[in-house]
Amino acid sequence: MWRWLSASLFAALAPAIQAETVASLTLSTQADVDAASNVTEVTNDLLIETDPSPGDPIVNLDGLGNLQTVGGILSISFNDSLVDTLGLLKLTDVSGMLIQANTALTNLDGLSNLVVVDGELLITQNTALERYCGLYMLFEAQGTDWNYIVDTGSALYGPEFDGGIRSLIGDPCVLEEEEPEEEEPIDPEEWIQGLVEQGVLKKWYARSLLYSLRRNCPRIFLWKVNILVRWRILTEELAQPLIDVVSTETNGKWHCYYFNHKPKRKTYNRRGYRR
Repeated sequence: MWRWLSASLFAALAPAIQAETVASLTLSTQADVDAASNVTEVTNDLLIETDPSPGDPIVNLDGLGNLQTVGGILSISFNDSLVDTLGLLKLTDVSGMLIQANTALTNLDGLSNLVVVDGELLITQNTALERYCGLYMLFEAQGTDWNYIVDTGSALYGPEFDGGIRSLIGDPCVLEEEEPEEEEPIDPEEWIQGLVEQGVLKKWYARSLLYSLRRNCPRIFLWKVNILVRWRILTEELAQPLIDVVSTETNGKWHCYYFNHKPKRKTYNRRGYRR
């Protein structure tokens, strides 16, 4: 639990990832791909081609999940372990594209949002490639009268060849949405202690919050949290988990809106009268 809590705190405290534009990019190992997670635009060519010598073949393109534009040629070639292109789902615009000799590639679903290829498109020698529905949006946007060649091994498609490219593509891809993992609810006391250890919250503030929490006074606890946010001691992102968990636990319980004091004991004098 504490390991997960520390990771969550670290993620909340870390600065936002900055979008990055690079002039050109060559990715030859999976580590190279994973390290490109900030890249949103490549102004010139992007070459994705496995170098067999390091022993780190490219198996997925998930590290390119933020890539939107390639101003030059996007080449995906000679990657024997690459199965799909799902890491390119944000890609919308390239100047030209070459997909060649990826022997394990089975589909182009990751190109489902690509709508612009300014130059040429060449797809060839991908012996395991069976599904082309990822090209649906591209051919809907650009039609069939432009420079493209799709070689399936058994048929050749292009503006000067068989015009049946749409029958090859078929309907748009139906991508399976991954169900988000249910996060384990935080322990508010551990979250507060974590904020203290991270140096975000002073011990005095933490003791005050823990006192209200342990006294079953959520209304006062939430008021204190909001005060710390207004004083800019806590950010909204760090305070929200506390607000969520306490609000959830106290939903619909009327006694939680008041202090939980013990009832006053009844005392009697010698004659039996209550006082």
